Amino acid sequence: MTHIDEWNNFLERVNCSSEDGLKGSDELEDQLRLWASYRRQTLTRTVRGMMYYRKALELQAFLDMAKDEDLMEGYKAIELSEDQMKGEMSLWAQCQAVADMKFTYVVSCQQYGIQKRSGDPRAQNVLRLMTEYPSLRVAYIDEVEEPSKDATQRCN
Repeated sequence: MTHIDEWNNFLERVNCSSEDGLKGSDELEDQLRLWASYRRQTLTRTVRGMMYYRKALELQAFLDMAKDEDLMEGYKAIELSEDQMKGEMSLWAQCQAVADMKFTYVVSCQQYGIQKRSGDPRAQNVLRLMTEYPSLRVAYIDEVEEPSKDATQRCN
C-alpha cells in the first residue's frame, strides 16, 4: 500500500481497527471511497481543487457586500445564520448567487453515460461529485439506440 501512514490515520479517524470494520456501513464506505479518490483519482482531486475557486468568489462577494457588523462577525457567521432572514435574500444567499453567476466548472467524463447505464459504481462517484458541488457540470458521450424501419441504429 502506497499511503500506509495515511491509511492508519484514516482508520483511527473513523474509529476502526482494521479494514473489516469498514464493511457494512454506507457512511464509512463513502468516507473510504472519498479517501481513496483524493489519493488516486484525478477527477475527484481536480474537482475538489477547482471548487476552492468558487469558495474564493463567495468570500470576495462577502467582502464586497458586507456591512461593518457582518465583517466583524466573519464570513462563517453569515453561513450559520442563513435562516435568520426569511423575508429578504440573506447575505449568504447573495454571495452564493454572485459566485454562481461567475463560476461553472465543466469536466469531461466520456465513459459516464456507459457507466451510468450499466450500474457501475464509478457512475455513483461522479453523481456524488455533482451533488456535492452544484456548480459542476459533466460532459459525456451517451449512446441511444433508436428503432428505425430497417434495423436498430446507434446514435451518438
